Amino acid sequence: MKRTDRQLGTLLLVEDYDDVRTILRLLLQRDDYRVLEAATGTEALNILKTESPSLILMDLGLPEIDGFETMRRIRQNAAFRDTPIIVLTAYTGPFCYQAALKAGADYLIGKPVDFEELEELIHNILQGDIAIQRRQRS
Repeated sequence: MKRTDRQLGTLLLVEDYDDVRTILRLLLQRDDYRVLEAATGTEALNILKTESPSLILMDLGLPEIDGFETMRRIRQNAAFRDTPIIVLTAYTGPFCYQAALKAGADYLIGKPVDFEELEELIHNILQGDIAIQRRQRS
């Protein structure tokens, strides 16, 4: 990814494991992103009351409110209907993928996360190189 002297955007990272969240934050900050962090779905929803990230990275297995419900609530807010959401999860397979898309995800990346793949996806989304295909959500 091409580095610049300015921040490339604000990302909301929602991950309950401190070590995973810390590693991802450091890698994303290295690429000049401003990173907001939440350890629970509730924290993420509270952050969205005052912040407008360019993109959301969402774990599914969260305490309090899981990632599926958190995404549904995010998508109910008109201000975040079109904010790209990338799910980062150890839960993979067709059922999980379809349930994540239905809840509001745009992309799903399995854990352990290939950071180069994630970095390229984030960059392409924020630069408009990948068109987000809006799906009918319920």
